[in-house]
Amino acid sequence: MSTVAQVDNNLLRAFAPIVVVVDDCFTKLDFSRIDGTDSARFERTVTEAEIEALRAEIPQLDSVEDFLVDELLLENAWKLWKAKPLEYRFLNALFQGFDAQAGAPSAPVEELVTFLRDTVGFDVKTHPSVEEAEDDIKASRLLFLDFNLKGQVPELERGQTYAGAIIESYEQWGALLSEGARIDGASLERYVILMSSNLPDVPDLERFRQTTKIRSAFFQAVDKARITAEWTAKQLREKCNGDLTARGLSNMLNSFKQAVEHAARGLMEDIERLELHDLAFLQASRLNTEEQHIGNYLSWLFSEALAARTRGRPELSTAGAAIPDANELYFSGRLRPGSLLFQLYSEVAFSYPWNVRPGRLRFGDVLREKHILDQLDFPLSMLEDLEQDCRHWLDFAARQEVSESRMLNTGDKLLLVMSPACDLLRCSEDFEVLVVRGTVVQTVPDIVSAFGMPHPVSDGYMMRRSSDPDDGVALIKWKTKAIKTVRWRTLANPRLFERCGRLNDTFSNDIKQKLMSDLSRVGVPIDPSFARPMTGCLWIKGTAQGAQPILVKFPTEFVSMVQIGGRKGTASESGVVVLSEELVGWLSEELPKKFPAGNAGAAALPGPVANFVAELLEQPGYRFNIDKSVARFSRVSGKISFEDEFVEEKLVVKDAVHIQCYPYIAGVKAADAIEQGLNGAS
Repeated sequence: MSTVAQVDNNLLRAFAPIVVVVDDCFTKLDFSRIDGTDSARFERTVTEAEIEALRAEIPQLDSVEDFLVDELLLENAWKLWKAKPLEYRFLNALFQGFDAQAGAPSAPVEELVTFLRDTVGFDVKTHPSVEEAEDDIKASRLLFLDFNLKGQVPELERGQTYAGAIIESYEQWGALLSEGARIDGASLERYVILMSSNLPDVPDLERFRQTTKIRSAFFQAVDKARITAEWTAKQLREKCNGDLTARGLSNMLNSFKQAVEHAARGLMEDIERLELHDLAFLQASRLNTEEQHIGNYLSWLFSEALAARTRGRPELSTAGAAIPDANELYFSGRLRPGSLLFQLYSEVAFSYPWNVRPGRLRFGDVLREKHILDQLDFPLSMLEDLEQDCRHWLDFAARQEVSESRMLNTGDKLLLVMSPACDLLRCSEDFEVLVVRGTVVQTVPDIVSAFGMPHPVSDGYMMRRSSDPDDGVALIKWKTKAIKTVRWRTLANPRLFERCGRLNDTFSNDIKQKLMSDLSRVGVPIDPSFARPMTGCLWIKGTAQGAQPILVKFPTEFVSMVQIGGRKGTASESGVVVLSEELVGWLSEELPKKFPAGNAGAAALPGPVANFVAELLEQPGYRFNIDKSVARFSRVSGKISFEDEFVEEKLVVKDAVHIQCYPYIAGVKAADAIEQGLNGAS
């Protein structure tokens, strides 16, 4: 059964009663621009019988002279000529030159409108521009939008790319495209399908989506050459099936946004009502006694109040309970996956000295050893030779610092303060502070680069190296069995240590519980998985004895798949791999071209390849589970493996089908290397 036949038209019409198609091929034609020479030639050559044939379809036609100056009659004749060019070929003399000047309408767009209107039965509204379509877009849940509309960019500014100029021109329509459609008094999210004969690359598509504020689940980009009835039916089915999940997740995020805004407004009103003498009383009566700074106290109080009021909003639990299984959501390879959730998680775990007011040591402070010996401007041998008389060039305090640094000698670079906050507030300089040692096991340019690291983030923590995001992040491994006590004055000495961050109390307590087995462990929030964009190639084992395997390299215009990390400690050995719908569609179209046509003229896929394609199409969300670093297929002998670089030994193809994956950026070179190695082997 075809994909078209699987579409429930009644369900689709309920999903999106009105569909809007915006393309400049719907620009109203100006028939006054027909060349006078063409009009004269038509008037001279047309016969009475041909005029009668026109009059049978256009009863209002009186004379040739009136016909040539009447816009409505010309438009009707134009439609007849476009629909039946052979029957009305006598109109060639009149319309051929005008047609070449006006430009032929996009055949895929015409096929799209015909399918939506005649096959499914949608109420289809066509417009040449967003401005003219504004009212219909507000009432529509499904919008097909041409990326490059005529006249959209009058001229480029200096240093501006054409795609960038088009994206900036859509900024004025961001609210219209991202806001919900008003249907029966409710606001429902709108699906936007961006069409173009020359789609921009992945970064520009992401810029377009961010500029228009359209969430990725409601956005799709497609080359017009791919728009067919089958493709359209498949898209409609997937969007209809996943609509409840997508709207549930979107509604939950909107509920959180509203809850944060409501809580923030209420807190701001409370801050405005707060009297200064109340702060003075607090400082005098309690904070001075506890030796705590009022700024730090208010920072804690206001942030906790904001969090408590946000969590207390009843609509959050309601929105979260209404979300069904998310497996019906498909991701587009035209958009790069993000790791924003993990970035938020890492920001919760750490605060940083550029965001924290300098003050006394606190529970959870992360200190970096500065190594005073490395900062001295003289050789260490001088210190040893002149230790008894070093006061000429080194004061007593510096000499003592050198001694303390020698005694500490952590070698691990980082210390995490574990002593209770109340003890640190009123301690003497000789107070022994409990610390746990930490090591920076890996430094990466960004969070996504930590995917698959041998030291999982859940057992350590990702900490930014500085206030500059481009400086990257450090993965810290805490040695919970290597504890130490250090005098307060040593840790507080800025020549020996600098504070590089403060670990959140919850996470600090979690580490503390590992040190103290008599206390119950504190649970921490679930850390979201990484998502790594991948590309790769498909190997098909040769059927004949000794035949070379067939190599199918994946296109680089889109992300082929995404590898999502599994449980902590097994990020690269478990998890899920999700194929993009662009890759599945591309394989469905390209694989038949790799095999010769049969007697009937149609390509016949070998059984294993046909089973492979069928399994891809039937797999919910195109998701495959990874076990021991590979994902296996169930209907065919085959697997998906994950590589970091090309290794020639891996040219041996043992399975019927074998997908080799590589990171998206490096995948192209790796696939080329495989092909060169294969050719060399042959």
